[in-house]
Amino acid sequence: MKRQPQFTHDIKFSDLQATTIMLNGVSYFQILLDVNEPSGAKSIIKLDELRLYTSQIGSQTTTNVDSLGTLLNDLDFYGDSQVIIDASRNHGSGSGDVNIYIPVEAFAGTSPDDYVYLYALFSEGNLKNNPDGTQGGFEEFALVRNITPIPELSSFFPIIGLMVAVFATNVLRRRKRARTVA
Repeated sequence: MKRQPQFTHDIKFSDLQATTIMLNGVSYFQILLDVNEPSGAKSIIKLDELRLYTSQIGSQTTTNVDSLGTLLNDLDFYGDSQVIIDASRNHGSGSGDVNIYIPVEAFAGTSPDDYVYLYALFSEGNLKNNPDGTQGGFEEFALVRNITPIPELSSFFPIIGLMVAVFATNVLRRRKRARTVA
């Protein structure tokens, strides 16, 4: 049995804003889910509920999830929905199994200092390939922050080549002027 509560961290809305990406002209926040399930016959897990709340109060604990704050996004907003995840499609713990995209517009009017609460409920079983429910370690969520990638070295070669050509041209002009003056 997994220990409750799990390792949790306060996340402010400003932290979530650092994950913004554009997909097909729509802005989303990006969250990574690592379900931490073993490979093989027990790799299937079902995400039954996923909700995001905001509140001006941090570090809340409760048995009544709806008391966390303002509900801004819910997997079930448009009807009862589930996500079936096959953890064997990735190479194990720490790799991430699902990218979750939350529309930025769902958080309209949220203050950067508000706290964000993510509530998730995974299947307790009743799946053909995983009748015992979740089997692995803790399900882990992480923010996927937008980081400016470091350019590959090959992208510098045209720039370096141009700089060498400009430098060489200037050196040749100076030599030509020096010969003409002398």
